[in-house]
Amino acid sequence: MNRQAEREDLLQLLLRTSPQVYLEIMSKYVLCPVCKKCPNGPTVRCTEGHNLCFVCRAKYAKCPSCGTDFVGPRKLDEIKNALPEKHPCTNKTRGCDMTLPKFLIKDHEETCPHKPVRCPLKEVPGMYCKWQGLLQNLKDHVKDKHHTLLVEQQFVRFSTESNVNIVISNYGDEVFIFYRKRRNGKYCGVVQRVGLSRRLYTCQVIFKSPDGISTIVFTFVIPTMRRSLVSLLKSGGCFKLNESVLRNFYWENGVEALVNINDDVGKHVS
Repeated sequence: MNRQAEREDLLQLLLRTSPQVYLEIMSKYVLCPVCKKCPNGPTVRCTEGHNLCFVCRAKYAKCPSCGTDFVGPRKLDEIKNALPEKHPCTNKTRGCDMTLPKFLIKDHEETCPHKPVRCPLKEVPGMYCKWQGLLQNLKDHVKDKHHTLLVEQQFVRFSTESNVNIVISNYGDEVFIFYRKRRNGKYCGVVQRVGLSRRLYTCQVIFKSPDGISTIVFTFVIPTMRRSLVSLLKSGGCFKLNESVLRNFYWENGVEALVNINDDVGKHVS
């Protein structure tokens, strides 16, 4: 990782601290006391630890705060070490060596590769897979045991007449479940993500009529599997089509629709 990327990651860490911690660290380690700016580059420090940006450094032979010599650029590790006390991941006994401040460790644990998980099909009617293992091994399990349901692409085309009610799609660093069923005169579908990453994903379910005249598009943020299929179907966290409307979208082999999963790059679950 280059220094600019490290700086950006560190800034994200700082932004997620409390306002008091953020101001203390920025004032002590980042802001230049002369121009009062946050430099777009490394700062230099004196023997007493005071900052100075490189622009202001050219104007001073000694530290303007205490008169001591400059000793070199401020190291990013110094700022990281100034963050609040670090805590080990709860999956340490399973092989995770990550330590982070308390306000970040829970976020890490949600997607920790060493987190114990069960197969995402555990709640799917008729597909009660009993597999348990680590999150980092989930994709291999899916490919090995559920390969007939696996679609490794961004777009998933399905038919309502198919006996397959689940599509598992690997997309980037995430695994998705697509479950559909007929319920109370309506055709319902749910797309969920396992939660291998903290990225946000959106989904479009597109129905097109054979004559190309009619199109229905459902767009929604994909929830994680922390919410059950039953709760999503009841709460409206899914798409629903009346059977009477669905008839307008019948092709030769039944109703076809396209599921388009998109990665909202740069956006993360808060």
